[in-house]
Amino acid sequence: MACSYPDPRGATVLYKILTSAEAEALPTSPSTVWHGSSLDIKDGFLHASTVHQLPITLQRFFTPENPEVGDTVHIYAMQIDQIPEGKLRWDEIKSGEVFGHVYGVSIGINPATDFSFHRTYHRNSQGLFELDADLPF
Repeated sequence: MACSYPDPRGATVLYKILTSAEAEALPTSPSTVWHGSSLDIKDGFLHASTVHQLPITLQRFFTPENPEVGDTVHIYAMQIDQIPEGKLRWDEIKSGEVFGHVYGVSIGINPATDFSFHRTYHRNSQGLFELDADLPF
């Protein structure tokens, strides 16, 4: 694994990054499930990052050049111990990094109960998202 941060498999929280449009599309009713972003649905799993992977993920996929992203992102936290048994897999990607992917989202997740908290971030003057230092690993 080629990375300069702690082994992701030791994390207690996974984070899902959404654009404003994706966040606005989240169901608000506790009885309604969400099946993931269009990328999650296409790939068959929920893409997620640990706190140490968030800056990398934001730099790779949530750039100012991407017109779908805009100047705001929403980061939703999922407690790993609340992810149903067998749904979380640590997959190695081409770069050798390991990311947590939640499989079985086709049955849906409930944003009201499956996300433990949510934070909103806006681009700074350099075009970057500055994350809070207190986000848990």
